[in-house]
Amino acid sequence: MNDNGSSPSKRAGKAVTVTDIARAIGVSRATVSLVLRGSPLVNVDTRAKVEAELR
Repeated sequence: MNDNGSSPSKRAGKAVTVTDIARAIGVSRATVSLVLRGSPLVNVDTRAKVEAELR
């Protein structure tokens, strides 16, 4: 969630950034990047959080 209580992926008219996703779920930008690249180094639970936020 961002400061106004909405998920960053739901912001109308604005591009969602890696930073938005990372802040929303409390992980680093690097972690989000690793998930996007399909890295096996990311914990399964963390990967699920990132993927859920991307939807």
